[in-house]
Amino acid sequence: MTKKYFFPIILLTLLIVPNLSADSLKVFALKDGSIIKGEILEFNQGVYTVKTQLGQISIPDDTIVTMSSNDAQASNPAPQPQTQSTNNSAIMGQVQQMQGNIMADPEMVAEIQKIMQDSEIMSILTDQNFMNDVLTYDPNRIEANKNTQQLLQKPAIQNLINKINQKYPQTTPAKP
Repeated sequence: MTKKYFFPIILLTLLIVPNLSADSLKVFALKDGSIIKGEILEFNQGVYTVKTQLGQISIPDDTIVTMSSNDAQASNPAPQPQTQSTNNSAIMGQVQQMQGNIMADPEMVAEIQKIMQDSEIMSILTDQNFMNDVLTYDPNRIEANKNTQQLLQKPAIQNLINKINQKYPQTTPAKP
């Protein structure tokens, strides 16, 4: 997968999925091994604000190994925490920076909202295995997931990727 496709796929997935069904419980598996269940209230500058039974907490995106719906947790337990490579951590930092840039751009937000109306794309983006692969920030794992190729064939995704690459070319990292 070329760098012009890899980075936007991660970015798109992480921009759209946190905005889905905020009223349903999510299960966060963290790098330290803890599991947090709660309702996503907000995602801002790489930090989830989550309402739990014990109150409201903030969870930095870089501490999350997986995020799933409460129902998926029972049938698909979270993997054990893994240490990410330096390359993957660098990609994660760039993705978080870009999330802020894109969410501050009304044109890009409008494009993402249009994409959220496509049920086929949303089905791919919310697939638990796909999301788990994206959250590794590992280009090889993301590329190997069959959903990545399906996404890249969608005209709406191609259009968004082109816009991201045109507006933010200097922040698109090379494939490690």
